Amino acid sequence: MLERYLFRGKRLDNSKWVQGCLRMFPNYNNGGALEQAIQVMPDAGDYENFFVKPDTIGQCTGLHDKNGTLLFEGDVLSCEDWDGVWVVSWREDWGGYACEPFTGQNIGTLSLQDIVECEYEIVGNIHDNPEFLQEAEHE
Repeated sequence: MLERYLFRGKRLDNSKWVQGCLRMFPNYNNGGALEQAIQVMPDAGDYENFFVKPDTIGQCTGLHDKNGTLLFEGDVLSCEDWDGVWVVSWREDWGGYACEPFTGQNIGTLSLQDIVECEYEIVGNIHDNPEFLQEAEHE
């Protein structure tokens, strides 16, 4: 599977991250309601479906940071060339991904083209590291 078609989300049953194809399936543990799930095909070849928390779902950008880690929506980035930390998000008005500053500075938004020209590193994500959001609110 091409990396840009990967999704990730935190499982409902144990809050662990899972990556794979985003699908809708009936969740019989929840009365058969259709819920979002990440479908994973392990090396054995059988598909497994993991229901995920909808607010944690993010798509892969297809890019890697300086350590080779895949970059997803919701990841928090740091780069020597930029002040503060930045979060990757989808921008409807741009029709693409962008990096929004967490800092209180009015420094605008960066495109993915801007970040590939910098040696950036993923330092967390908005779901596992809410302290980034709290720090930004206090600046």
